[in-house]
Amino acid sequence: MHWQLDTPHRDLASNITIPTGYTSFGPYDLEFGESIQIDYVIAVGGMSLEQCKYWGKRAWDSKYSAAVMDELEPVFKAGRDSVFKTLRMADWNINGAKTGGRSKYDVPDPPRPPANLWVTAEGPKIKVSWSDEPRNDPDFDTKVKDFAGYRVYRATGARDSSYYKVYDGTANEFIDANVAPGYQYFYYVVAYDDGSQNWQDPGVSLEGGRWYAWSGWAPTGCQPKTEPVTDASKLDDIRVVPNPYSAAGKTYPGEMDKIVFTGLPGKCTIRIYTSNGSFVHKIEHTDGSANEDWDLRTEFNQYIVSDVYIYTVESDLGKHVDKFIVVR
Repeated sequence: MHWQLDTPHRDLASNITIPTGYTSFGPYDLEFGESIQIDYVIAVGGMSLEQCKYWGKRAWDSKYSAAVMDELEPVFKAGRDSVFKTLRMADWNINGAKTGGRSKYDVPDPPRPPANLWVTAEGPKIKVSWSDEPRNDPDFDTKVKDFAGYRVYRATGARDSSYYKVYDGTANEFIDANVAPGYQYFYYVVAYDDGSQNWQDPGVSLEGGRWYAWSGWAPTGCQPKTEPVTDASKLDDIRVVPNPYSAAGKTYPGEMDKIVFTGLPGKCTIRIYTSNGSFVHKIEHTDGSANEDWDLRTEFNQYIVSDVYIYTVESDLGKHVDKFIVVR
């Protein structure tokens, strides 16, 4: 996509061009023994995920009206400017004057990331712990210890969604009690320093990158567990959430096709049928918790359609029969 920097955002469509699939440099006329240096920079920035969703929906709902696109203009420009900020940082890294006669590509270094990260469900809470190497590692340039603490960031529902800080401290363990059954949670941990060894901006603390100690390398997140039903008289409390299920709903962020069976015995068998009695799917619940997710797919990996579905839950405590509704 290409557009002129002063192009109003609502006129952008007329300037979109088909992207090319290659990058080239030159031509150059070089004598024997001569050389050139090419610095290739990829800058990433833009609007936040929440802004993209909010303004994308507003633009779509308004059929890209001039009024809404004019409102979007300053937000869009702020996102564009974040890319230029990254480019300016890259330019300083390559061409900028640095203190102490430091060479190009040398930048102040944040603490190293933890080498290991563990995220586990402990009942209704989630325990996040990590190895403690950054605490004793000195700054890469000055060899002086400047560790200040750790920060934990969390996303709900999808690993590629927005992350928010949930912990800031010096311990290498965090118990997250602000979680809910049925939701997936993803975490990353970074170490940060006290800024004392930041030779470019003294006193400004530096924080490490998120991609090292990140639970999002796994395709699914961690869910808290609830205590299973152990009394046969409680089987009537088994529920499906949400019920009815609507494809337009957002009960579980990042997981559109999902319902959760709640209030289950620790081990049981769930069978699902259509309203006319046709078999749909069988689930063996064996993890000892009270919840079981289902992605609304049949035994043949096809998504179910709108209908009233009957389900049975069978365990040593007895049998429970109920129904839920799906609206596509």
